[in-house]
Amino acid sequence: MITRIPWQAAVWRPLRQRPGASVLAIIGIALGVALGLAIALINIQAVSDFSAGLRRLSGQADLTLTAPGQGFSEQWYVRLSMARDVAVATPEIRLQAQVLHPARKGMLPILGIDAFQAARMGQPLLPFHLHSPLALLTPDHIALSPAALTNLGLRVGDTLTLDADGQPRTLRIIGELPGVGSSEAFGVMDIAAVQWLWGRIGTLNQVDLRLDPGIPVAHFLARWQGHLPVGAVLQSPAQQGHVAADASRAYRVNLLVLSLVALFTGAFLVYSTLAMGVVRQRQQLALLRVLGLRRREVVLAVLLQGATLGLPGALLGLPLGVLAAWLALAHMGGDLGAGYFRATALHLQWHPGLLLIFFVAGLGAALTGALLPAWETSRAIPALALRAGSEEQAHQQHQHPWVGLLLLGLALAGSLAPAIHGIPYLAYGAVACLLFALLFLLAPLLRALTRLFPLPHAPVWRLALAQLRGAPGRAAQSLAAVVVAFSLVVAMAVMVGSFRDSVANWLTDILRADLYVQAGMNRDSLLPHGAAHQLCALPDVRACSPLRRV
Repeated sequence: MITRIPWQAAVWRPLRQRPGASVLAIIGIALGVALGLAIALINIQAVSDFSAGLRRLSGQADLTLTAPGQGFSEQWYVRLSMARDVAVATPEIRLQAQVLHPARKGMLPILGIDAFQAARMGQPLLPFHLHSPLALLTPDHIALSPAALTNLGLRVGDTLTLDADGQPRTLRIIGELPGVGSSEAFGVMDIAAVQWLWGRIGTLNQVDLRLDPGIPVAHFLARWQGHLPVGAVLQSPAQQGHVAADASRAYRVNLLVLSLVALFTGAFLVYSTLAMGVVRQRQQLALLRVLGLRRREVVLAVLLQGATLGLPGALLGLPLGVLAAWLALAHMGGDLGAGYFRATALHLQWHPGLLLIFFVAGLGAALTGALLPAWETSRAIPALALRAGSEEQAHQQHQHPWVGLLLLGLALAGSLAPAIHGIPYLAYGAVACLLFALLFLLAPLLRALTRLFPLPHAPVWRLALAQLRGAPGRAAQSLAAVVVAFSLVVAMAVMVGSFRDSVANWLTDILRADLYVQAGMNRDSLLPHGAAHQLCALPDVRACSPLRRV
């Protein structure tokens, strides 16, 4: 029973005797929990915010027809709006406009809509407090989202100058868009005005469809899939969100695995702390066993030491993780600056279930780190444990280097295995196998290495090498946590380097030129006649290739 365990002697006093190691173990658990929680919160918030933005912009649409580049003829909107099983069809045109005033404000996404059809679709894209319901139909009127107003430093009633097809156009801000996320910066205009000002008359690049009640989306897709404009895609808004989520999935999974490695490092710190503590307590615990303490109570005492380290570490990691997630979302966005999501800043939302999961994970990591020392201590024979110098004999009896070699083989096989659904699960398992192999291979490796070097003449170095030769097991326990902590640094460097190299290789394959020259921000802008030939004739130009994107 737990009441028989002398708490002070078996649990609390050993930790107080090693305050530095205990504090490091608590910090390790806290950092592991904080990193894992922060990355999980960022991932969930980024994907949910992007999907919510798509749902807000698409309203109650069941399907969306989109096309890159110049889009498609607006006759497709007429065909789809009159098609069987279509209740409402909403045309849209989207483009990026250069902001000329206020100066140096970058690009502003412009969304041209049919206000009447958007209202029928349920899209929250009509501004509040209009003096006239038809105000948005005026060509020089625009409504901005709250984020756009904030970024531009403007208010309702101010004017905004945009580059429209190479010409400066001054627009009046007539209202603020309701129901739009605080991280979404864009403007809404009448679709006819956008087509006229930007030279897009007769073209669209999106049509939202709401089907009649009871019509299966899959049946409508099957009927129209072979009759769409060239390059156009007909899919649901949820599928659009999945595209962005899938594009960033590998990035987010790697970050999450990295956080788990950090938590694993915390578990190793607990293991190292308790393993060394158990070595020092070996005779005390053996004496308690002789006095009547049962084996399972010895295990419980060591596990309580692990819980004593894990509980404050997990509790400290939760607020640190929330703070880190809040700072990252506020300053780097949901993709930590990788560019997968357009939102510049997101607001953190609470997920109590996620907090509970990582609290349990932190406490579980500490208990896992305490499990092996507890098991080894419970197997010790009290009569032998009371003898001086029995610690290393116990280490040698419990060494199983063949298990480490087996784990290395599994790690090699896992690293060569193919990905499953685009995620290298077996490769992540290989990383875990490598880390666990440390437990079984460090002591034999230390013993072999120390035998290779002769004893030096200097007393300090001679004593240190003799200590390593005589007790490689205890040295391996201290070294394991250091090696695992260093592996976290290596993992972070490899992950960052692999992403940088992958993006660089992709850019090299896709963007083969060193410089690109274009006439304007819109795809239909053309270079002056003869400009391409003059550019190709410039000195130091090895090769050039004029092209037109359609």
